[in-house]
Amino acid sequence: MFTASGEVVNSYVAPQWIPDADSPEGGHMEDYMNLTLRAISNEREYQFSWSTTKGPQTGEKELKEWQKSATKITVYASDVRAIPFGMDRTAKNDDGSLKTYVTPGTKLTVGKNTMEVGVMIAYTATEIEPLAGDLQARGDKAHGDYLARRAEGRQRGNVKRIEKARAKAEQKKAESAKAKKAS
Repeated sequence: MFTASGEVVNSYVAPQWIPDADSPEGGHMEDYMNLTLRAISNEREYQFSWSTTKGPQTGEKELKEWQKSATKITVYASDVRAIPFGMDRTAKNDDGSLKTYVTPGTKLTVGKNTMEVGVMIAYTATEIEPLAGDLQARGDKAHGDYLARRAEGRQRGNVKRIEKARAKAEQKKAESAKAKKAS
């Protein structure tokens, strides 16, 4: 089981084709709730989905209310799926800008055609509840630890920047003194 606590980033219901060998059509359409959650602990986004007829009975309206009020929730998931998709580096967003992808894809060649593909990880949610009590405190602590580690990394970077700036300033000081002597 995978559990994540955080804030609702996005949610929507969309139809999904469910393969079924026993069906005359080879499957059936089913509505699935899709949820993007930004984790408290590391601010990463996780994707969850579930059948609106078989999964948690948390509806889109409730998820939108939690998103609007910044209510933190916990999502429990039973399994994970890798969902492949094609990447089109020439595709544009609604505003006309080029579409960007979080990670680079893998280039595959089939015959004379080359394409770039990526994989999205989606968890199947089994239960969703507002975050409260001890879990809220644990989530806040995990997030604090994450922010502290991130700040430590930035401080290490600052040390290098300060050393570089000091060396540059000393170089300019020496050049200035040399120029002053020459005049």
